[in-house]
Amino acid sequence: MTLRHNIGFGSINEINDDKKIHHVIDKIQLKDKFSNYANSIDEQMGKWFGGEELSKGQWQRVAIGRTLFRNSEIYILDEPTASLDPQYEREIFRIIFDETNEKICIFITHRLESIKKYNPRILLFSEGTLIGDNFHEVLSCENTLYQRLTQIS
Repeated sequence: MTLRHNIGFGSINEINDDKKIHHVIDKIQLKDKFSNYANSIDEQMGKWFGGEELSKGQWQRVAIGRTLFRNSEIYILDEPTASLDPQYEREIFRIIFDETNEKICIFITHRLESIKKYNPRILLFSEGTLIGDNFHEVLSCENTLYQRLTQIS
């Protein structure tokens, strides 16, 4: 698919809104990468299809862009920064928190350090059982597993 489709499928009714697609590309910090493409947002993506290839981290940012393009009331993101280096990880979490302000956003993550500063409510599971439900400050004082996990991360 083209870059337009890779991002625009987040909201198919707005897939031709070039301004919104460019805004999302700017948000996910890939503007410089895509501005060099001859066909801009209509560039074919993926070497298998004769298009441009992206790194795993860049593909992950495109997926996050598709999510942000949708502008939902609820977001569920499973390890949204798994392929990103620490610098981009912090920036992507900042962008996601900024863009999902006043909305419900559920993160499934093992990298607690990246989200602690946003003071999210944390649900801690172990072997499918909820064993903690609170904010970082409380869990770090009261939950031994959480204490171990935050010492590792």
